Order: sequence, then structure tokens, then C-alpha cells
Amino acid sequence: MLHVSGHKTLKTFMDYIKLSSDEIADEIDTIANPNKGSTKPLLDSTNNSLSA
Repeated sequence: MLHVSGHKTLKTFMDYIKLSSDEIADEIDTIANPNKGSTKPLLDSTNNSLSA
């Protein structure tokens, strides 16, 4: 499953699946449209982990 999802470690995968469907959709929108809003993404796009 990790290979299919692109996650490098089990920890990053588990952090990702803890998000709700709405949170995931919002995160994708934030990454796809970085100038749309000023909110900080939940995920750190450099390593797919949750931001603090």
C-alpha cells in the first residue's frame, strides 16, 4: 500500500490516513492553488507529514 500511495514510511502513511475526507480535499486544494488562501497546509509537502 505504501508503494501505491507514494509514502516512504509507515509513519507518514498513518499520519495521512488520520485526516478526514474533507481535510484531504482541502489539503489538495491548498497545494493545487497556493495563492488562493493564506492558510497553512496541514501536510508538509516535502515529506508528506503533518505540519505542527
